[in-house]
Amino acid sequence: MKVALGRIAESEDDELSYAFYAANDDGVTPYDRVACNRAYASRAYSFYQQKHLDRAIAMIFKACGFMPPSLPYRIIRQVAWAMLNRQTRKMQRLAA
Repeated sequence: MKVALGRIAESEDDELSYAFYAANDDGVTPYDRVACNRAYASRAYSFYQQKHLDRAIAMIFKACGFMPPSLPYRIIRQVAWAMLNRQTRKMQRLAA
C-alpha cells in the first residue's frame, strides 16, 4: 500500500511540472516549479472522470491483495473523487 500511495504522490513532483514548462516555454519566462505544477494540474486534473479514478483505485486494491467490490473500496472511491474535484478547483483558482 505504501508503494502504491508513493506512486500516486509522484504526480506532484517536479518531473511533470518541468515537462509542462518545456512544452509551453515561451523562451523568456524562467522555470517556476510551483506555477508550472499548478498550470499542469489545473489542465490535467480536469480531464479525469469518475471511471478513471475507479479503475486506478481498483488496480491499487488488487495490487495490495484487496477485493475492489467491497465497502472500503466504495468508501475510498467516493472520498478520492471528492478530493480530486476539490484539488482540481483549487489548482484552477491558483493557476488563474
